[in-house]
Amino acid sequence: MPKTQHKYLMYVEQNYSFEILQPIVDAIAREGSISAWYIHGNKANAKHLPENSVLLDSVDAVKTFNPRAVFVPGNVVPDFFPGIKVQVFHGLEWKKKDHFRLRGFFDLYCTHGPITSEMFKQLSLKHPYYNVIETGWSKLDPLFSTTEIDKEQQDKLQILYAPTFSKSLTSTGALYAKIAQLSKTGRFNWKIRFHPKEDPQTVEKYKKLSGPNLSFDNNRDITLSLQQSDILLSDTSSVVSEFLLLNKPAVTFDNKEPGDYIINITDADKLEQALDLASQPSQELHQLIKGYNQQVHPYTDGSASERILEAVEQCIQIPAEKSKPLNLLRKLKIRRSHAYYKFK
Repeated sequence: MPKTQHKYLMYVEQNYSFEILQPIVDAIAREGSISAWYIHGNKANAKHLPENSVLLDSVDAVKTFNPRAVFVPGNVVPDFFPGIKVQVFHGLEWKKKDHFRLRGFFDLYCTHGPITSEMFKQLSLKHPYYNVIETGWSKLDPLFSTTEIDKEQQDKLQILYAPTFSKSLTSTGALYAKIAQLSKTGRFNWKIRFHPKEDPQTVEKYKKLSGPNLSFDNNRDITLSLQQSDILLSDTSSVVSEFLLLNKPAVTFDNKEPGDYIINITDADKLEQALDLASQPSQELHQLIKGYNQQVHPYTDGSASERILEAVEQCIQIPAEKSKPLNLLRKLKIRRSHAYYKFK
């Protein structure tokens, strides 16, 4: 018997959402179902969509499309869209306080690992209007599904510098002079990857460091840079967890909640020493990284997107105990942002 063909919607408000949702779109296509995209606001650009993508340009078009589920990396979604609302998250940011903030929009939280699953399950005991199913993170499917990494020929360690854009957490100011100095010594190959929200002035400042030992990753998808790099340098960014999942060491500057699975420094002058330590990680550090990975994201099969689709069906078959809260003010705010005031 042929499998039922379903329709699914990808809801986008930021450019980083595309690489999170695309693996789900690919999984939908593999099962013979249909996907469409809806972009809201001016912070996301449709140029990031692959060719032949279906882009819906109005709320009425979404209602006509009538998706079975709406997948959302962000924090809010229009309640007046058809389909169950599925939170897939925009990062492995379990340390940030807002990660566990409930906003009353979602029917299903597709969590990444035990460290987030347990917290959302505990919260659901008090707020039993949503389901929690641990699936892994769709964005990481390409990270694990690539069987052969085309690593560039190099005789030096590859350092990936990927700082957060948050002004209160970023290391871009504190580490600039040291990175400039180390890039000139020729000891390492540097690749710099900025968040799409990074301050343009900071980007331009760092671009002046370009040279034979320092280049930039301007691709939409960070996967290849993660795979090709030997060490990650960052601060308090979710990319740290993504990199650690490859069982490789990360150095952070002034991480707000440093764990023993990373090499954290608070003095920029100790950067080279930390990179040397990461270049020959101890067996103890390897074990600490593996233990952390089992809590954050234990899945390495590249099949999180398939599990997310299965979770949708499970949620539809066994919905949450109670209805979602009225949430009137937030719902009105979303209607205003979409200029949509129909109630049928």
